[in-house]
Amino acid sequence: MSKLENCEEINNQTDNYKKNSYIAPPSQGQFYVYVLNNDIKTKELINPLSQNELAHGWSLVLPRVNNKTRIHHFNIFLSHLPEHLWNQLHENHTSNLYYNVITDKIYRYSVKKSENDNKLKELYNNVMNRKFNSDRVKELYTSLKNNNVKGWLMIRVSMLLNT
Repeated sequence: MSKLENCEEINNQTDNYKKNSYIAPPSQGQFYVYVLNNDIKTKELINPLSQNELAHGWSLVLPRVNNKTRIHHFNIFLSHLPEHLWNQLHENHTSNLYYNVITDKIYRYSVKKSENDNKLKELYNNVMNRKFNSDRVKELYTSLKNNNVKGWLMIRVSMLLNT
């Protein structure tokens, strides 16, 4: 069998699979991508990153918005906002409860305001500075931990303080 006939057979099998199988719609934050491996195209479900993965510096390449993509909206606190979006955080002058909505391709974030936001911003700025004040970082971390603040930033600071 030639390579062309083999590819046609695989395409026919894939078409039959698509016709005879049910693919569940993605859950909150999930999306599908097509992966080509050894001339076989498969549809893979991608999950959003966990707070632990964000703390370790992982980033997710999101698809562009088009007429087939679903927009996912997350209602979160500042401590859960991904690192690369902190520079897009702006005060919402019409709401005392939320910052302005932040868009990252197919993800939209409504960030709720809390009484810990100023401490979180200071902690973020200290951690992102290569020469941070470790005493101040410890103080902020302890205060936020006592207020049950969780998220990638708290995990990262915990890792920095334990090293």
